[in-house]
Amino acid sequence: MKPILAIGKMNRDQGYTLLEMLAVVALIGLIFSLAVPSLINREERLLLNQIAKLLSSDLNKLKLEVVANRSDTTVYFTEAGYFFKLDDYQIERKFNNFSFHFIVLDVVDDEVDAEGDFETVPRDMMQLMVSSEGRCNPVRLEWESTHFKGVLAINEDLQVEWITTSK
Repeated sequence: MKPILAIGKMNRDQGYTLLEMLAVVALIGLIFSLAVPSLINREERLLLNQIAKLLSSDLNKLKLEVVANRSDTTVYFTEAGYFFKLDDYQIERKFNNFSFHFIVLDVVDDEVDAEGDFETVPRDMMQLMVSSEGRCNPVRLEWESTHFKGVLAINEDLQVEWITTSK
């Protein structure tokens, strides 16, 4: 007795043809070629969002500490990340393990500090000066990762705007 769903004559010894096998392999390849890049981009977008949240959190903490301690400080942005020192602690964020970098275009020259000593600031850094009132000079930095690029804008109140676009 033949199965109900069998259509036409079917010989169990015959198997699949080469053309049928190639069609299945081609379909599987097409599905993977569409799915894998979107998964990679999704992971990268998640990491970029984490960087934006971390930066925003650090600047909010910095603003609270500066206002509470009535002291000025400076945030330095490098290609690899950013850092700042406030009283007894220093926060340094580097994104070396992830292909992300800031594009630092401004050149900072040597400056004289309050005691008259020269403080050498590397030329590949951008400064964000934060006053004891929790205000700063507005900063706009471009950044790039493997598949995305964008802009980081920090306004006078240390509020962060993170804009992401595809390359």
